[in-house]
Amino acid sequence: MNDASISTAVQMKLTGDREANFARVHVDATQGVVSLNGAVTSSNDKARAERLAKSVDGVSRVRNHLQVQREPAKTGKAE
Repeated sequence: MNDASISTAVQMKLTGDREANFARVHVDATQGVVSLNGAVTSSNDKARAERLAKSVDGVSRVRNHLQVQREPAKTGKAE
C-alpha cells in the first residue's frame, strides 16, 4: 500500500469513528510511518486516534503529535 492510500485509509478510519470527533486531525504518511497532527479534546481521544491509525493495513508506526485542547465550557448565555 502506498503512502497516499495509507493516509486516506487512516483519515477515513478517524472520521468514521462514532466515539470521538477527529475533525481537527491531520494525517500524513511516509514509508508507512503515520504522523497525526492537530487537536483533540481529551487524552482518551488522543490514544484512541493512535490505536485506530495503528489498525490500518500498511501502517508500521504512528507518531502521535496531537495536542489536547479542552473545549470551552458552555455557559448557556446568548451573546
